[in-house]
Amino acid sequence: MAMPSKPVSAACRALADQPQFGDLEFNAHQFFGPQRLIDSAGEVIDPGNTLTIGRAQEQSIVLDLDTEAVFIFDFLYFRHGLDSGFVLRCGSVAEFISTVTLGPRYSHIHGPHETWGGAWWLADPWYLYLQELAFA
Repeated sequence: MAMPSKPVSAACRALADQPQFGDLEFNAHQFFGPQRLIDSAGEVIDPGNTLTIGRAQEQSIVLDLDTEAVFIFDFLYFRHGLDSGFVLRCGSVAEFISTVTLGPRYSHIHGPHETWGGAWWLADPWYLYLQELAFA
């Protein structure tokens, strides 16, 4: 016997549709979109099958459908003194969730610590929460 369906609450939709973890904001799945990675000259550097699945402020959270890698890509990397747009890379969604979203690598989502004048992560509420839980 099938159970009658219940309307999905706003709280459940918020958790599943557009979750946010500090500066990491994930899109609802229907808003995942194709993403071509480019260098500072506007040339495509990776013709792979990639989707933007969220944002970390002005940076994109990208999923490579061929390799299952998840990474943060900064299209303005040259303005931030980085050698590449790849700010942070994980081999899988599970690794990204456990080590970045809910783990110690969260403090690297905006690039290497040495590129920052101050330790922004030490005042970030999400990072402080992760530390309180001993996740970071």
